Amino acid sequence: MKIHSTRAIHAQKQFVCVYGASGTGKTTLVKTLDGPTLILNAESGLGVLTGTDIDYISVAIGDKGELLSYPERFAKLKEFMAFVQTDECKKKYKYLFVDSLTEVSQIIEKAIATQHKGWEMWAEYKTAMIDFLKFFRDARVYDVVFTSLEDRRDEDAASYYAPNVGGKSVKEVLLSLFDEVYRLVIIEGKRTLVTQPTTKSQAKTRCRLITATEPADLGLAFKKIRTIEGDKK
Repeated sequence: MKIHSTRAIHAQKQFVCVYGASGTGKTTLVKTLDGPTLILNAESGLGVLTGTDIDYISVAIGDKGELLSYPERFAKLKEFMAFVQTDECKKKYKYLFVDSLTEVSQIIEKAIATQHKGWEMWAEYKTAMIDFLKFFRDARVYDVVFTSLEDRRDEDAASYYAPNVGGKSVKEVLLSLFDEVYRLVIIEGKRTLVTQPTTKSQAKTRCRLITATEPADLGLAFKKIRTIEGDKK
């Protein structure tokens, strides 16, 4: 049995979720990343990135411009998982930006619903959804950002906001799968990342340099995280 030393551990890649209401600018956060980025576009378009030059792969649209069915989109998600493991992708990109987790959740749910019904469908969905997320979390090859719509949840006469995905069992474990979870809000006209849990927001950070609210700048957040990770070496 080989024994390793923590001295050899390098600053690990981060697995981050940013969620917020529609129109808060989740997609445009990709412009704040400080390195080559590949976008997995699971939504209808990237019009807000007009004028930029960022590589992306569309899940909903085929190579000939045709609209894909949900099983075809699910298959394309799997193709993306295979592609990011190639040397070509590893050498070219520093970040993966998945827009959005909400759409990925719907694709997996509706694709599986074509083959399974009732509790079997939800069981298969949970497995597929968690396997998809753990694939990117455990690879630690890229810094990975998932965006998500926000979901208002009501429990014990209280309401709070969290990332929007399907399936109660997936919602229950979602927070634990990510290193960092931020809620994107607008405070006094400025886009702001809520990085620590409040009575209204599900969030978390493992970095002591990241304050309870941060500017909407993922490049800055990653810089702070890398500073702490570097101190551990």
